[in-house]
Amino acid sequence: MNQYMYLEQLIQNNSDYHIWFHYHPVNKYKPLPITIIIFDKRNDHIKILAPGNFSKVNDQELWTKIVKENTAGDGEFILVWPKWGRPQYTTVVQEIWGTDNQLYGYVVYQTNAVRLERVELIDDSTIRISYGPLRAVPEI
Repeated sequence: MNQYMYLEQLIQNNSDYHIWFHYHPVNKYKPLPITIIIFDKRNDHIKILAPGNFSKVNDQELWTKIVKENTAGDGEFILVWPKWGRPQYTTVVQEIWGTDNQLYGYVVYQTNAVRLERVELIDDSTIRISYGPLRAVPEI
């Protein structure tokens, strides 16, 4: 399944997930751009933790606002940072798999703005994702 289809399914089936999002900490952009969204499957025994200041989507009104603010003119959902756009930033969906080969959720994030570093099992019911800012790699 391609990225666009994953995103469309996640957006349409949002009630199947606990949704958490993280704003980029640069306050000069209004509205603040979202850099990461975590879709944690409901009705499973695993909790997904992530470092940083995440906010939970607690109602359909907030989710509708997030989708509207991040939908391009062609209808594609894309996390744009900053709002005037940067073509080198693309939105990707990455599956979160546990060590038991079970799918626990998804992370939607901006490539070239942040990177997903790892997924680690904390205990039988908790996994933690780690992400960080993209660092420039020196040319050799």
